[in-house]
Amino acid sequence: MAVPVTLLSGGLGAGKTTLVNRVLTQADRDVAVLVNDMGEVNVDADLIESRSELSGGSEITELSNGCICCGLQGELDAALLELDGESSFDHLLVEPSGVSDPAPIVERFVRSPRIAPRYDLDALVTVVDARAFHDTVIEGKPLGAADEADESRPISELLVEQVELADVLLVNKCDLVDADERAALTETLRSLQPRATIHETTHGDVAPDEILDTGLFDEEESQSSAAWKQILRDADGGDTDESGTEHSHGDHSHEDHGHSHDDHSHEDHGHSHDDHSHEDHGHSHDDHEHPPEAFGLDSFTYHRRQPVHPGRFVDCFQSLPPSVIRMKGILWVAGRDRHAFTASFAGSATRVVPEGRWIASLPESKQEIYRRGDDLDWDPDVGDRETRLVVIGKGLDEAAVTATLDETLVREGERKGLDDDRFPRRTDQELVIDASGVRKTKPAALEGGR
Repeated sequence: MAVPVTLLSGGLGAGKTTLVNRVLTQADRDVAVLVNDMGEVNVDADLIESRSELSGGSEITELSNGCICCGLQGELDAALLELDGESSFDHLLVEPSGVSDPAPIVERFVRSPRIAPRYDLDALVTVVDARAFHDTVIEGKPLGAADEADESRPISELLVEQVELADVLLVNKCDLVDADERAALTETLRSLQPRATIHETTHGDVAPDEILDTGLFDEEESQSSAAWKQILRDADGGDTDESGTEHSHGDHSHEDHGHSHDDHSHEDHGHSHDDHSHEDHGHSHDDHEHPPEAFGLDSFTYHRRQPVHPGRFVDCFQSLPPSVIRMKGILWVAGRDRHAFTASFAGSATRVVPEGRWIASLPESKQEIYRRGDDLDWDPDVGDRETRLVVIGKGLDEAAVTATLDETLVREGERKGLDDDRFPRRTDQELVIDASGVRKTKPAALEGGR
């Protein structure tokens, strides 16, 4: 029988280890723990092991000096197989590093032919540091000078994506925010992930049954339940694919990973679309409330069949209105007409990542193949190229935000000479834009080495 697994995520210092220790001392079942730490010394594992010894002992496995969402995936598989073969326990708690993306770890449990038969992912629990999340995501403040200068993925975006994937949100350190801040935090969390169960606490004080054997994880739901994905789906009147957007870069191979986009052709890298239609101005609102609107936030979809000017786009996203909490979608960047980019803004930082080829950039014979397979929204002049962003915020002035985004679009006569080197040419690079400046870095999935 497969062992149920609870995957804990949350930022550094959110309280994951405190929560694990509470579970070990209070649970009425045998719980094994796998703890990951980026450093050579796994401090979290040491803290958990000392508490475990006091409470009668539990199986503690530690993976150090790397991240199990990327560089230590082989070690993760080996540790899980060893646990299954040598230990007897009722439930497994997995605590990744605070800078881990939970999505690749989920993939190991649901896709790996060696791991999936032995383990059953029961719930994704995200521990939210109430003070840090409010300040970083809602107020748009960086997490200190180190966060601004960090040569990696924006922390604010990672915190938001940990929330968007969660089945359970444990809002910890609630004693550090006042009533108004707590209300704003709850509204924002609910708007980002409408289906999650929310518990407010201090010091990780929650009953073990709230996170163990809940049966809350649903693979299909987890891929499409984030609010921005629902908004995009509703705006298009169709279903999202497993990447959460009708602009799928995830369902086909990207054989050019780590290579330049400019000098060679990858004809099979089509930028596929599911069934949808767009008005030219792209502001679609249905009769029902979108998830953010149901919880006091605003949202709309911005859509244009024009490329963005790379310089003005960077300037714009360094100074977005404070009412904008979340923005994510597809970019057509002038000077890079072959490949689409995804843009993801959260808190005070934006990440721009190169993706697959626009179908319109392929040879006509290849275009016909993709157009037969997908009922594309095809423009006779630009094909499938477009800029389309979901915008979520508090007190949004849709007209003003739309006008701000429109200012980033290329104007007549500007198309030449706009190949901005700040935008990555390779899929093993990404662009990070925040108040401290603009920089290229490695995508989160490549950090830590392979």
